[in-house]
Amino acid sequence: MTIAYFVARPRQADSREFLVFREASQEVLSGFNGEIMENLRVHREGADRSDTGEALVAAFDTIAQARAFYESEEYAEIRKDRAS
Repeated sequence: MTIAYFVARPRQADSREFLVFREASQEVLSGFNGEIMENLRVHREGADRSDTGEALVAAFDTIAQARAFYESEEYAEIRKDRAS
């Protein structure tokens, strides 16, 4: 039974860059018994900007697995790229 979900949204607007992010995330996710459940198109209205992009939803069996994935050195590298 899946009990933990994780949503990640890279800062890049380019769909090709999102696919690179998705593939890199999947490689790391599998090491933590996680899997990508869905890709989403997101739109957010802010006070000073409008933002549209893509996000992925990953599922884990436990919160501990999701936390271990998020805190892993492997995902830290992907997050570093995502923040640019």
